Amino acid sequence: YAAELNRQLAEIRAGQSVNVANNEGYTPLMNAALAGDIKAMDYLLVKGARLHRLGPDKRTAAGMSRDEKIKELLEACALAERRPGEQEREQMRQNLRNAHINPDNLNQALFEAISSWRGNSVTLTAQVLALGANANAVNEDGRHILQQRHQDPGTMVLLLRQGSNPNAARDSQGASHAVLNTISRDARFVHALLTAKAE
Repeated sequence: YAAELNRQLAEIRAGQSVNVANNEGYTPLMNAALAGDIKAMDYLLVKGARLHRLGPDKRTAAGMSRDEKIKELLEACALAERRPGEQEREQMRQNLRNAHINPDNLNQALFEAISSWRGNSVTLTAQVLALGANANAVNEDGRHILQQRHQDPGTMVLLLRQGSNPNAARDSQGASHAVLNTISRDARFVHALLTAKAE
């Protein structure tokens, strides 16, 4: 799967859509899931790859993945994009309360979810987004959500997929705080930001 994925990624970089399937019916997202390639997965998700497309075996990329981190990220992206009914919304609020996150202030909840040590920060972030949080939230101190320390690179991928602007906040020299904030961290942060064209 890795060789085919690399071929598809080269075509995407040359201008092809991230959602074009190969002759066997596998999209790049599916091949990234099958190959267990988290870096490619991040790239494709930030670029807007479709989550619910079915492959030749009638499974989505999440269903094809054997890697729990990838499956979790795909499921979180799908959750963040869903508009839950009232019963599901109440369950999400309860999940947030169980993680000591107040769901009554969604902007603050988003800041707490991305840095949560209590529970899965990617899933918690997806739940806050599904409840209606702004992916470009700013806290009381004027910090943009991408300037905040993230517990897991998946939360940044999720926010970028939801339209968070990596260039929204800048320092006095004009450099993006999102980039400056992640320089010394996990390479996945930097790759996600570069994919989203952070300056």
